[in-house]
Amino acid sequence: MLTDASRDRPNRSIVTAVVLSLAPAVLSSWLLASPPAGRVLLVVPPGADLAVIDRARSAVPPPQTAVLAAESGRVRMKGGLEIVVDFPFASAPAADLVVLLPGDPGPADEAFLIERKKTARALLLPAGSRLAERLPGAGGGALILLGGTDAIPAALEGIGGAGSASTAMPPPPAAVSPHPSATATPASTPTPRAPTGRVFERYFSGSRPTPTPNPR
Repeated sequence: MLTDASRDRPNRSIVTAVVLSLAPAVLSSWLLASPPAGRVLLVVPPGADLAVIDRARSAVPPPQTAVLAAESGRVRMKGGLEIVVDFPFASAPAADLVVLLPGDPGPADEAFLIERKKTARALLLPAGSRLAERLPGAGGGALILLGGTDAIPAALEGIGGAGSASTAMPPPPAAVSPHPSATATPASTPTPRAPTGRVFERYFSGSRPTPTPNPR
């Protein structure tokens, strides 16, 4: 005669097998549903400087990641060197911020920026770039910003994609709502004085009016 434990053992084995068989599918669907990591797309035109590329990559704050893109997989840079980029334009991933590095951008770079102006949130161009006059009329809603590679953190902050949670500043004490159980301040409690200044005190001095000085 089988005990209750022996009778339940086959059922438990079946349940375990079903769970194990479904685990890879559940994991795959979860990974596909997870949002991709934030990216900053660095467009490397011909004639770019290796030092500028390095500074641009270093200027991208975590958790954002810098991705190099160009017309082809290799770009001839200033000084005769070649750099192998992460993606050609045809397969470059989506990014909220697209940065054109200094160099000699050609028709392919311009066409790529025109296309990304429709999907990105901002384009950062070098100061004095001739494309700054041609891209505004190309359609799309991305902001067109001008600045060097040191402006990348500010551009990310402006579009809401800068820094990690650990670098966020805490809210000021005045913005914290009091606990419901806190005792209300009595009406007789004096109000802290505002910063000194005749114009400020005249309009924002609190309950006590400030006497107006006698004209000379």
